[in-house]
Amino acid sequence: MPIPKKINYIGSDYTVELESKVTAKSGSMGLVDHAEQAIYINCDISPQMQAETCLHELVHVIDNKFAIELDETQVLRLSMGFYGLLRENPKLVQALME
Repeated sequence: MPIPKKINYIGSDYTVELESKVTAKSGSMGLVDHAEQAIYINCDISPQMQAETCLHELVHVIDNKFAIELDETQVLRLSMGFYGLLRENPKLVQALME
C-alpha cells in the first residue's frame, strides 16, 4: 500500500511528498519541515525503505509536537522498533484500528 499523501496528527495535516532531491537537501532518506507541515521522502529508495523513512519522520513530528527533544539516535531506534513491531504483528495493528 502506498504512503498516503496526507497524514493527520493531533489536528495537524502533514503533506507527504516523494522526491529525488531529498538526499541532496538533507543527506538523508527523508526530512520533515515542521513549519510547512511537510514530510519529504526520497523516491529513489524501495517502497519498504520509504515506509520506514516515513515512520522515522513521524517520530520527529511526535518529538516536535510534545517537545521531547530526542536526539537522532533515539528517533532512529524508536522508529525502527515501532516499524518492526507493527510489521510483525498485523493483528495488533488491526486491533488498534478498531
